[in-house]
Amino acid sequence: MKIDEMKNSDKRINNKYIFLKFYLLLIIIVLMISSGCKKDIKGCTNSKATNYNSKANQDDGSCTYLSIGQIYEGGTIFYIDDSGLHGLIAPSNDQGSGIPWDNGQSLATLASGTGMGTGKSNTNKIVAAQAAGNYAAYMCDTLTLNGYTDWFLPSKDELNQLYQQNLAGVVAGFANDVYWSSSENSNYTAWSLNFAGGFINDEKTTPHCVRAIRAF
Repeated sequence: MKIDEMKNSDKRINNKYIFLKFYLLLIIIVLMISSGCKKDIKGCTNSKATNYNSKANQDDGSCTYLSIGQIYEGGTIFYIDDSGLHGLIAPSNDQGSGIPWDNGQSLATLASGTGMGTGKSNTNKIVAAQAAGNYAAYMCDTLTLNGYTDWFLPSKDELNQLYQQNLAGVVAGFANDVYWSSSENSNYTAWSLNFAGGFINDEKTTPHCVRAIRAF
């Protein structure tokens, strides 16, 4: 290769390096400018708050949270789950007294859920199995109260939570009496709770009080 050709080749390589350095520098400058121009959006940045703003990047101290005992969506909050955004509500009055658990058919409804979050499913199963009638689950399922129609008969654990919050003075209006849960124990028995203290594996035909609840 001639000397002139070698010089031209070196010059081209050198020019490529210069162009590459310039291009990288330009990218860095653009990124810095873009980062520097990012707009601060103030708002609530806590996802457990009721007014959480997913677009906010600067917390402004405005976060609000649900709490036990708060009047909310048709009643009083007596339970909040770990998300802080969902839970259970009870109205301030009973929906009935002297109400049996079943429709006089003594059949298995498969409403065996006892835990938190199972009351709604239990209620649906009971009503599907027994149709219309004057019984606890149907009374709750067809209830329209305070603008809401999605009430249900609480499960065993949900009823116990309601009982504990009644003792704490959070939810009022309970009689010193026995209340039905939606948790079935057999063809002939279901769980009830005496608000004077203690669960009862009770005959479904026994008349007891009813307090509906709803989830949010």
